[in-house]
Amino acid sequence: MAVSLAQLSAASAGPAPTENTSPTFLSIGDSLMWGQGLNPNHRFRELVRARIEREHGVVAELAMARSGAVMKLKDAEEYLDDDFHEGLISPGKSLSLWYSPENFAREMPYSAMSIQRQLKTAQELIQQHWGKEALQGIRWILLDGGINDIEIFNILTPFRAELDGYTLRCWSTWLLDQAVRIEDLMFETLDIALDSFPAAAVIVNGYFPVFSLYSVASVTKLQSVGLLYGIANLVLTSPFGLDALANASTAWQAASTHHLRRAIQRVLQVPKHAGRTVLFARSNIEGPHSLFGPSTWLWGYDAIPDGVPENVGQWTQWLSGATPEDEVIPQRINQCNANEPDFAAGIICRLASIGHPNVAGAIDYAEAIVDVMEQAGLLRSEDSACMVAARRRLAACRQAIDEGNYRCFRLDARACRACSEATNTIAGAAEGLIRDGAGRFGDAAKNFEDAAECFGDTPSEMARAAVGQFSAASDNFAEAGEHFSDTLDCWEDTQDSFQNCDDEKASKIAECNREYERRVNTNCNIQCNSFTNCNHYSRFDPRRYACRAARAVCVAAAAIARGACIAVSVAMREACKVAAEAAAVVCKGAEVVENTGCTLSEGAQGIWEGIKGVGHSLAGAGAALGAFGSNLGCALGNAAKGLGNAILGAGEILLGGAVGLGALGFYIGCSATRWVLTRSCRIINWAFGAGCRLGNAALSVPCQIGNAIGRPMLRLRR
Repeated sequence: MAVSLAQLSAASAGPAPTENTSPTFLSIGDSLMWGQGLNPNHRFRELVRARIEREHGVVAELAMARSGAVMKLKDAEEYLDDDFHEGLISPGKSLSLWYSPENFAREMPYSAMSIQRQLKTAQELIQQHWGKEALQGIRWILLDGGINDIEIFNILTPFRAELDGYTLRCWSTWLLDQAVRIEDLMFETLDIALDSFPAAAVIVNGYFPVFSLYSVASVTKLQSVGLLYGIANLVLTSPFGLDALANASTAWQAASTHHLRRAIQRVLQVPKHAGRTVLFARSNIEGPHSLFGPSTWLWGYDAIPDGVPENVGQWTQWLSGATPEDEVIPQRINQCNANEPDFAAGIICRLASIGHPNVAGAIDYAEAIVDVMEQAGLLRSEDSACMVAARRRLAACRQAIDEGNYRCFRLDARACRACSEATNTIAGAAEGLIRDGAGRFGDAAKNFEDAAECFGDTPSEMARAAVGQFSAASDNFAEAGEHFSDTLDCWEDTQDSFQNCDDEKASKIAECNREYERRVNTNCNIQCNSFTNCNHYSRFDPRRYACRAARAVCVAAAAIARGACIAVSVAMREACKVAAEAAAVVCKGAEVVENTGCTLSEGAQGIWEGIKGVGHSLAGAGAALGAFGSNLGCALGNAAKGLGNAILGAGEILLGGAVGLGALGFYIGCSATRWVLTRSCRIINWAFGAGCRLGNAALSVPCQIGNAIGRPMLRLRR
């Protein structure tokens, strides 16, 4: 076999499967299921396994989950799954260091092996070790997935939403749209699970909001997240950004919960799966239990170095006040240092526990899973029948609250789209009016050109004067039209200008990194090159030990100097990056100022040219009257048309400007209304939930009193 039973068992804290004892418990999924940052005996899957064992005897687990796993890799990436699959299944293949259950290698985030491939590989492993009949022996499957298919950074940052055309205010809308994909992926995954293991009950775990408004209390830690993960300052340094971050996290919870439940409903409606058991376990990690909350159930930072920093990434973490606080830091750091030498990837790997359930969070998940198993009859309840009914009612309340929150976010999404579409429509109308007004000035220029031509055959002095004035008016109105058209063009290249600023920033940051690497590899390469031949003295010679003592002092001094030099270099590099960021902000600000100035300048020139055109047109009309003749009607008629077009053009431009300002005001007002509407919806839903819980508590009181009275009486009867 390419992989031994001992290796497979290293991922579980429970009893190991043996050649005579096949596994009955299967865990499939991502870092949540793996138990990121937890000692094996604290993982929620181990707590659930132990609870099942109390009722059903020995339960051997086959654990397949790993950090970073997606439900399904893209077609172009399937070779990654194949590599891991062959290491587990094919004889003669070695097990990948990235997937080995030993030494906590699965703590390192990596998308393969995918969750669907974990199921297929588990099926093949069981068949190989224990035969096809052993597939019937898998009675319980814990399964999760979906967050890595959306990518956690898209829940923590609005960058991808912005690239897809959603503004920061519509970030949660983007998450709701993306969460739809999870439903189909989970449906496929559950279909594979039920087909592969025909006697198993499947419990699907839900996700939780990483951040909430309670997280704002630790804004310094939030900003260290921004520094280390490159999250936009806008998100983590402004009240609006923090509100958007908390709202996006809650939107993710609501959307993922809704679509995971729908996937379960859909798969159970497939005829071949009739009668099967698939359950959903909802986490209670939210509000004050979110990251950095006052009663957090998630791993965060403790700002205490886990030993002397050994490389640049660890120095950066330490200087940022961001060091992990989980239970398996040394094991994960060893794996990350060995397999993730890249600076940025190394930091993410070492800090991979952040935002995952800690010991208290794992207990919450275990209780949620056991609760749904008891309600479904998979486990005997240790409570009375009336208390089981109370828990069932409470679960119904929570599901109703979840669906209500999801509807609130869908309402918010529709309102966001309506605001954006209406604003774009109004702004488009403003642009159309301004362009039409500019076109009117062009028409006026043509009218005055025609008026000048009316006197082409008239030799009088006044006629020539009229021709000159009308020609000048034509030029003025033509230039006015061009200037007003250019007011819109001033802003059309803003995005390209911003990209140039970002490119310049990236170039400067790259230079910061290169200079940092140069300093670390030269100036900071401080070594102790003295006292290297202490063994030259015999072991009875005191000089040998004096030499060794001096050597130890020298090495320690070199290490301190090297560490200080690296710390200074890190600080210099970060200062260099801050300067690059500041330069980019100044660059973009300059572009805004320049484009605003361009707009005002072009508009002012257009107004001036229009005023001059009116003056020339009036002077031309006076000269035409002085050159009274058969051409007078032709000239004045065209001049009147020209003035009419100029007046209409000016009116359209003024109206377009007013409509443009109105579009801005509308968007601000619409967004504020949307915020109030969404929050009101959630408050109403919260009130409903509070009433539902209160009613459930009232119904449960007689049961609790009966239990308190009945149990002592039973003991007396004995």
